[in-house]
Amino acid sequence: MEIGLIDVDGHNYPNLPLMKLSAWHKKQGDNVTWYIPIAHGFPRPPMDKVYMSKVFSFTPDYLDFVNAKEIVKGGSGYCIKLIDGKEIYERDHDTQLPYEIEHTYPDYELYGITDTAYGFLTRGCPRGCDFCHVAAKEGKLRVDSVHFAWDRYEDKDQIIPKFKAFKEITGWGARKTSVYVLTNFDTTIEQDLERIYTLREMNYDPYVMVYDKEHTNGSDPVRLLQRWVNNRKIFKTIKRFEDYDPKRG
Repeated sequence: MEIGLIDVDGHNYPNLPLMKLSAWHKKQGDNVTWYIPIAHGFPRPPMDKVYMSKVFSFTPDYLDFVNAKEIVKGGSGYCIKLIDGKEIYERDHDTQLPYEIEHTYPDYELYGITDTAYGFLTRGCPRGCDFCHVAAKEGKLRVDSVHFAWDRYEDKDQIIPKFKAFKEITGWGARKTSVYVLTNFDTTIEQDLERIYTLREMNYDPYVMVYDKEHTNGSDPVRLLQRWVNNRKIFKTIKRFEDYDPKRG
């Protein structure tokens, strides 16, 4: 069979399902290639099957004509719908990999990867926040972890005492206790800074996540905030965001 693959998100991040599909089909003796319209389109004979996969719901769908007898779409990006301003995971629209393909060693050569392997240590999340579909898609699995999230500013009265208690119990330093800080969702830059400064004072290592990257650019304050915090060397050297000069680092 002639098998085509389309990474709808692009090739910046390896798509694990496509890597597994590639490996499985190659084991069956099929010819697997990236689908390229100029090489595989009409009037050439149609490919037997083309797999299209995307992770992010905001990624535009593939618009070029796909010359194939069968087209299979899958991934979170196809089963998450925006309803009343919220991302809703629709399980009925999710295409699951068959067991034998899900448990196939991925084809890392597809992305030219020679020294790295990808996998899951845990699945799911215990929180179920409105802005995230992980809990709905993969379940609420409560596991011990040194990676936390402070996504809702209004949770500060409840979350700060818990962060302090965790430090008292474990005695772990900042390097072992990272905290994801969601920005650009429903907070101001002042509220983002308050969380960041509070975490550093408690000896946590904040990591800024930008919610709406699609409508921000490199000069947007929240993107500058992300650069300042997530560059550990700069964050440790320059104590206040107000003193950060992006032209210098």
